Amino acid sequence: MIKAKAKEFLTEARGAIQSGASEAVVRYKFEHFLPQIYPDIPWWVKVHAQGAESHTKFNKEGKARYGFVDSLVGATAIEYEPNLTKIGVEAHAKDQVKDYVAGEVNKGTSIDIILGVISDTLRWKAFRPRIRENDAQPGHLSGKEILLEEIDAIDLTTPSSTDTEDLNRFLIRHIGRIGARPLHGEFLANDLGLESKVGGELRQQLDKIANLARAKKPSYAELIDRLWSELVDSIGKKGNSRSLGSDEYLDEFYLITLAKLICANVLDGNAVHRSDDEIQDILNGRFFSGRGLQNYVEYDLFGWLAEDAQATGMLDIAKAIQEDLVVYDFTSVEAEDLFGQLLARLGRHSTRLILGQELTPPWLARKIVRNTAKTLNDLRLVDIACGSGTLLIEALKYERSRSVEGETPSERAKRIAAAATGFDIDPLAALFAKTNWVIAMRDELPNLGDIAIPVYHADSLFAGLYSQAGDDFVLKLDQKTVSPPESLIKATGRAVFDHLLTNVYRVAMQEAQKSGEPETKLAKSIAQAAINESSDTSQFDENEISSFAAILISELALLQRSGRNGLWLYIIRNTSRAAQSFSQFNAMVINPPWLTLSKISNNPYGHLLDSLANELGVRPAGPSFLHTELAAIFLLEGLRRYVEPQGRFACILPSTIAEGHHQNRFRSGAFTSAGRPVDLNIKEIWSVASGVFKNEAIIAFGKKERFQSHQVIPGKEVSEESETAKQFHVVTAEYDNRPNRTIWTPNKSKKTPAFGFDPAPFRQGADLMPRTAWFHEFSAYGTDRSVIKPLTSSSDDWFLISDAKNSKSFRLRSGTVVSRSFVKDALLSNHLCPFTLASPSQMLIPSIFTGAEWRELSGEDLIHAPGATDSALQAICRELGVSISGLYQKIDVRGKLRRQVWAEGSFLVFSGTGGANPCAAWVPPSTFIPGDTIFDQTVYWAPVSTLEEAAYLAGAINSPSCAELIAPFQPRGQQGKRHIHKLPFGVTPPFDREEDLHWELSQATLALQNAWQQILMTDPEAQRRTRPNHSNLQNRRRWVMNVLRELPDWERYTKAAAALYGSV
Repeated sequence: MIKAKAKEFLTEARGAIQSGASEAVVRYKFEHFLPQIYPDIPWWVKVHAQGAESHTKFNKEGKARYGFVDSLVGATAIEYEPNLTKIGVEAHAKDQVKDYVAGEVNKGTSIDIILGVISDTLRWKAFRPRIRENDAQPGHLSGKEILLEEIDAIDLTTPSSTDTEDLNRFLIRHIGRIGARPLHGEFLANDLGLESKVGGELRQQLDKIANLARAKKPSYAELIDRLWSELVDSIGKKGNSRSLGSDEYLDEFYLITLAKLICANVLDGNAVHRSDDEIQDILNGRFFSGRGLQNYVEYDLFGWLAEDAQATGMLDIAKAIQEDLVVYDFTSVEAEDLFGQLLARLGRHSTRLILGQELTPPWLARKIVRNTAKTLNDLRLVDIACGSGTLLIEALKYERSRSVEGETPSERAKRIAAAATGFDIDPLAALFAKTNWVIAMRDELPNLGDIAIPVYHADSLFAGLYSQAGDDFVLKLDQKTVSPPESLIKATGRAVFDHLLTNVYRVAMQEAQKSGEPETKLAKSIAQAAINESSDTSQFDENEISSFAAILISELALLQRSGRNGLWLYIIRNTSRAAQSFSQFNAMVINPPWLTLSKISNNPYGHLLDSLANELGVRPAGPSFLHTELAAIFLLEGLRRYVEPQGRFACILPSTIAEGHHQNRFRSGAFTSAGRPVDLNIKEIWSVASGVFKNEAIIAFGKKERFQSHQVIPGKEVSEESETAKQFHVVTAEYDNRPNRTIWTPNKSKKTPAFGFDPAPFRQGADLMPRTAWFHEFSAYGTDRSVIKPLTSSSDDWFLISDAKNSKSFRLRSGTVVSRSFVKDALLSNHLCPFTLASPSQMLIPSIFTGAEWRELSGEDLIHAPGATDSALQAICRELGVSISGLYQKIDVRGKLRRQVWAEGSFLVFSGTGGANPCAAWVPPSTFIPGDTIFDQTVYWAPVSTLEEAAYLAGAINSPSCAELIAPFQPRGQQGKRHIHKLPFGVTPPFDREEDLHWELSQATLALQNAWQQILMTDPEAQRRTRPNHSNLQNRRRWVMNVLRELPDWERYTKAAAALYGSV
């Protein structure tokens, strides 16, 4: 800035405004002087000069009109006036800005990035716009729906010693937008995240970087390929993102680079222009280690791409990111989770199912930490699935708020730093959490000296991603397995282990430069020096540690020679921290992954978790093991491993933990007598207000002490604005005078149901997934063939695939001819409404019906199949990654297809597995023939021998009394009750023709059914509304129930059902 030119401009502007000059004259003087004041012509000066008037569309008086804003610089709307002090001029200028803002928002611009400025070139005011809370529709906003909040103002009408500095600050901040944008997580995700235009373009340039690095270090690239594949396979869908050139690997590398630059700017307090050498030091970590942050940047899975940024071109990308960061204000950064939004968005389009599940809002994290820590004097908290560190930040803030009398600044800083430790299996999440830790501790860092940030990339459940299950710690160095001495893998051995690793690595790198077998003669000296780091040397066996040191020296030297070293020291240090942290904390807070085992059952991590659930005593029996809840495993194992006796815990859990049948073992305390017994006693439960998470959530608080049975658990319902007291009743259902099932519910039922009945041989249908593989349009082609046409939005069966998630875009080629013997009818829950079944849909089935059962296809079956049947099935095999045999096995899980056989003359009763309320219907004999119709997993089906029994079962299941009785035991999601499954069967006694209540219900149901069938046969509206493609399932079922309630027979029917269930 040339101050003399700024002074000259201000003098001329004062004279012009005093003489009553027009807006054109006033503005001309400013535009004339602007490039003289800033002779290097920054981008915003250039744009200001070019965009004299920008055109935008807005809505006024209900009509679309075009208005002009005098200048649009970036996303700053500037409205010039001749003199803002004149009556009505400022109001008019603000109205113009409001109209512009409305127009930009209507075009899709986020209101968060728009600023408004009004000026007469001496008086300047800046505004942050907001939309009024009313009924204005996006795309049709007018200026009336916009509010302007004044955020800055200067008045330069009177000369002063700081007038040029004031002008420069305002222009840079609000027009140049340098340092003006708050460093906020949502802004960061929108501006530079992977889904943003800028972030997406920068990320795409990384493909070239990866290819150059691979060509330079092919052996190391192969190692990273394998390790990355193991990481992704273990926590997501096996077989995806298996190389360093994959989207996910490079997505994480981009975000890690972004985080490093942000952290450096936070430490400096601004996004300064940085030299090439400084950018390189930020990328490789020397910038941070030079400031005492020893482990902020480590040589991790991405370290090799950043070690020579100049050669690979990474330097240019990092510089471009740094240039984009200049718009943020790094001087007053709030201690909040900057990266949660980025991590959550990455998880949404990622195959890594365990990561990025549910972002904890800062307000909730704050309440959780305060409630957990309020009785602790020296907070030592751990989060074993810390993600980007939201809960860790709140723990640090809580500890910062405390003061200890007589404490020195150094003691205070160390106390706060020790208050929170985090582990995460994702290297990106770990670096995000480290960055958030630095931000939260920024004011304390000068008093800390050198420090290792207590956030680690490690698998907290299995003592490290590269270890085996159980408490025995095992290191895997490429293809070699090494077991450290037990004395080193304890908290008391941490200093010894760290000292040992440092010297072992130095010697190993020296040996790598030599030829022949690496010498290990220094191993004994290294062991002795390391043991001397301990105040109690007696617990360490020198020979044992010396042998371990010798193995490490040899292995690391050989890996270095083969070009496969680099990240092993990082892996050893991080994974050992989890093992060395057993019983080291007095509190644990965690928002673990919300998944059932079924989501990851086919990968190695799934098998480990299944085994761990069994050892902890919370694995559901039989085939229900797939409903094992990972959140419960994290809570139990985390508490067992890391928290000292009587320590506190808080865990965010899906509400199914409180109500779901498959979590009954957890609620009943089965873990106390398991193979890995756990002390856990729940003292308090919070229910989280709807809408905070995608699914309903509770928070369990308690202590690491012996489990206790409760009749009532105190708690509250929490939202950002309020907390309301709430009790959770522990309701136990009994069968044959024995406890059968327990739930935690705020709504104590009028009657406790006796789960345990088995009213009919209900079986679940086959797994006809993914729908896009099996369901198509079929038309006859000759006598024994059918022609396939893909389903489209105009197809009657479009509802089958309209919301497909897996294989969403898969379709068989139109015109494919297949054998008609492989085309069958299929019945799904979407065909089912109360007392109503729509016509089945057609599907392609990879199985043969023998007359007694379904069986797997043989090679001979396919040879004799006409048309392109084999080709069609092979296409499906390729899509699903299985063989022909595998197709059958996917559908016939636990014999659910094979057993779809029933006796001739049977009535078939159907009941839906999902939805808010039970739903059932029946069909008379011969409606469906074995081998011609297949029942899907979304329905249960049962053959019964008489009409009366069929009516009794359907009537009981459809009744409001049944729905009321099972409601407390249903899990709840954002849409309310769900997961019906077998609940209605458990409360419904088998039909007994001699029992008056049973007979009356069957007759009342038949009367109601007959009346309903008359409507269904004669009323086109009823026929239309019960078609699956008409509307969503819940709406159709609700409409049918509303019609039934108006029928004369409804009262008799509901009274009979109420009498059966004892709810009158």
